[in-house]
Amino acid sequence: MHQYKGKQDKIPKFKYILAVQKVIQEQKLKIMEDVENTFHFKKNGKLYNLLDLPKNEEFIFNGDIDLSHSNSTKLPDLSNVILEGNFNCSCNQLFSLKGTPKIIKGSFNCSFNKLNTLDCVPNASP
Repeated sequence: MHQYKGKQDKIPKFKYILAVQKVIQEQKLKIMEDVENTFHFKKNGKLYNLLDLPKNEEFIFNGDIDLSHSNSTKLPDLSNVILEGNFNCSCNQLFSLKGTPKIIKGSFNCSFNKLNTLDCVPNASP
């Protein structure tokens, strides 16, 4: 598979990514281009799924992560990710920000949720 993209060549909406990733795994497809648009990225020549990262190492993701409008009640665990771009988890059903990236170097939008606490707010870029 060469690539898959969302509307206007952007990253697909989060609500579709899990379904697409399931097909990729079941069919044992390899992604050849635009890996970043699939919530996958390469580190040291190995392909990682951003939604299922090993817990014992830090990852740098060069891009934006948009989890908005996905009706999510919790975030995937991105707590060991340093995000070079923007993070958007707005317009969901989140009660907590647990799982946000460790550092976000771009903008951070968590508006229009049901947050009870601001614990786990990520660190700003130095």
